[in-house]
Amino acid sequence: MFMQLFGLSLLTLGVGVAAAIVIVVLLSRWLKLTSVVPLIAAFYLAPVMLPTGVEASLRESWRDHPILGFLFPAPPLPEQREFMFDGLIPAEGWQVGMMVTDFKGLRFMELTSTKDLLVTNASKGELMVFKRRADGGVEQEPQVLITQLDRPQGIAVRGDWIYLAEAGRIARVKYRATNQALTSGYEIVVDNLPKEGYHARKTIDFGPDGALYVSIGSSCNVCIEEDSRSATIMRYELNGDGSAVVNEEVFASGLRYSVGFDWNSAGEMYATDNGRDLLGDDYPPDEYNRIVRGGFYGWPFVNGDGAPDPDFGDMSPPAEVRNPEHPFRAHVAALGMEFLNSSEVDGYQNSAVVALHGSWNRSSYDGYQVVSLHPKGGGGFEERVLLDGFLNAQGQRLGRPVDVIEDDEGIIYISDDYSGSLFRMAPGNGEVVDMRVARIVVEEVEITERARIELTPAQLAAMKRARGKKLYDRYCLRCHDDKPDLIPLYNLETRYDQYSLMEYILDPPPAMPVIEAVDTRGVDAISAYLLAKDLVESEKEE
Repeated sequence: MFMQLFGLSLLTLGVGVAAAIVIVVLLSRWLKLTSVVPLIAAFYLAPVMLPTGVEASLRESWRDHPILGFLFPAPPLPEQREFMFDGLIPAEGWQVGMMVTDFKGLRFMELTSTKDLLVTNASKGELMVFKRRADGGVEQEPQVLITQLDRPQGIAVRGDWIYLAEAGRIARVKYRATNQALTSGYEIVVDNLPKEGYHARKTIDFGPDGALYVSIGSSCNVCIEEDSRSATIMRYELNGDGSAVVNEEVFASGLRYSVGFDWNSAGEMYATDNGRDLLGDDYPPDEYNRIVRGGFYGWPFVNGDGAPDPDFGDMSPPAEVRNPEHPFRAHVAALGMEFLNSSEVDGYQNSAVVALHGSWNRSSYDGYQVVSLHPKGGGGFEERVLLDGFLNAQGQRLGRPVDVIEDDEGIIYISDDYSGSLFRMAPGNGEVVDMRVARIVVEEVEITERARIELTPAQLAAMKRARGKKLYDRYCLRCHDDKPDLIPLYNLETRYDQYSLMEYILDPPPAMPVIEAVDTRGVDAISAYLLAKDLVESEKEE
């Protein structure tokens, strides 16, 4: 296993590793170091030799891996800025509202009978519920229902029960929607699912036949699986009260990572699928597949429309390969999907909406959109952009959409694990609405959104600086103003603007610590205070 990962890392790093080895070998010979030193040092030096976009992608993909994360321990490059919601671009006929932000790790969603929003948080291992407000938004602070979960993702609601997918099992808990309360213990329904490797998170849903369907991703980029349940969609028939499995079957196979699936109005099942990595920027495509019982979809033997895989293409597939109904662009990471059954926007009835989480295995980013798929008269699908703006003009990522669901009024909800946001799309004329009910605390006084609207821009800026000073005094003062000769802070406005100073604080060089207790908005306030502080000090010096 180690040699396979080692080989993949050398293949991916390519010229960067080669150049790093040459440099380090020459230096090591001059310094008379042992032969192991150049190899170790090369892995640390290699990212410096790579283009910035490639370096960021490698760091993001490998930073949590037990081996590669050790070789590349540095955090990803600082590129995330506070999500500027007014940069979102909804399709014609729609409006979009930002409901919450700064809850990093938000993954899959489900609506309760009272239209509250259940959401899994993969970063914290939690199931949370955001209570619905009268205006269609949600409360800013969720109630955490369950903690200490193992990589939770999929949610399904059946009657009073919430079914929840962890990495290695499916469990359920009884829930009273009227007061957001759990009324039973945590009951295991399916246990001992494969959970090691690349794609441990599971998605689940109940089909029109009442069975529980579970998507289980592959354990690797490309390999022959030892567990027949990996890289499949499983079907579980449950007993009468839904507490135990009475029949298990591999419903469809050869699916590397079918994160999202749903049934259209005709009862046909469709699913997204993520193609393999490390075959270049534009190959192979991600897939949109019609899932049939017993169907085989190619992985790891063929890619796309049946092209043999360079590693396993000389082996015979176990069954006839079903080609995708629609190819997405390579590496866009098509995740959650939902058929629109209640939409009132012309042209969107019965279309499928798909979240494109966005690429890491490309020299430039692609995906980072929500798209819709519309059947064409002669067969195939037309792909349209439903929501754009998750990349800024500089190509930096602001968000990564994960899941999409629709309520019975035709409202679409979208989750984003990168910015930690929830969005709400409704019929409209291209409006972008901030649905967050902000609370700004200055000198222990709460100011609600209604009062905030009446304040001038200068007053709002002053309030931000005041909050920044409080945070600075709490987290920064002891290492800066108390020791001005050691770590001076002055004339920052000559070296930084607001965003570049935020990036510096979010990803500081050693030995400055990361302020983990402060979110992005807090860092924005600290930056505003520091830049204003510099101006005051400069005026004093003059």
